[in-house]
Amino acid sequence: VSLTVTQLRDASADVAKRASDMRDVQDNILAVERDVEGSNLPEKLKAELVQKIDIVANTVGNVANQQQVLAKHLSDARAKAQAVKDGIAEAKGSIGGVKDSYNATLKQQISDLSDAVADVARRGSDMADDLGATVTDLSHAASALSDDLAGAHEVLAGASA
Repeated sequence: VSLTVTQLRDASADVAKRASDMRDVQDNILAVERDVEGSNLPEKLKAELVQKIDIVANTVGNVANQQQVLAKHLSDARAKAQAVKDGIAEAKGSIGGVKDSYNATLKQQISDLSDAVADVARRGSDMADDLGATVTDLSHAASALSDDLAGAHEVLAGASA
């Protein structure tokens, strides 16, 4: 993009210079026309020459106008190309900033969160294992209690008979 910006700037300046040169040529042609008008040439010849000189002067003036318009368009294009270049540079800076921010903070926060989730999952699994063991122990205790109660019931039933 920078090469294009430079090329557009140079082309705009070159075309503007050519337009200025064409204006100088037009001024010289108009000076010749004034000389012809002030000359001692026959009137009919003077009129024909002035008419032809006017055509040439107008043509040169039109070319100068077109060159000025072209120079303006090139200048506008250069400004737009520069704006694009600036936008690209700004976008690169923003992307770099986002990357740096991610690497500096978010990446570590994601890692910490991942570790915390893994820790919670591990603790949950440990708690489930502990609860499973407790349920098994309670089941064994309930079974033993049932056996003890059955035995006590037999003793009491045998004692009352």
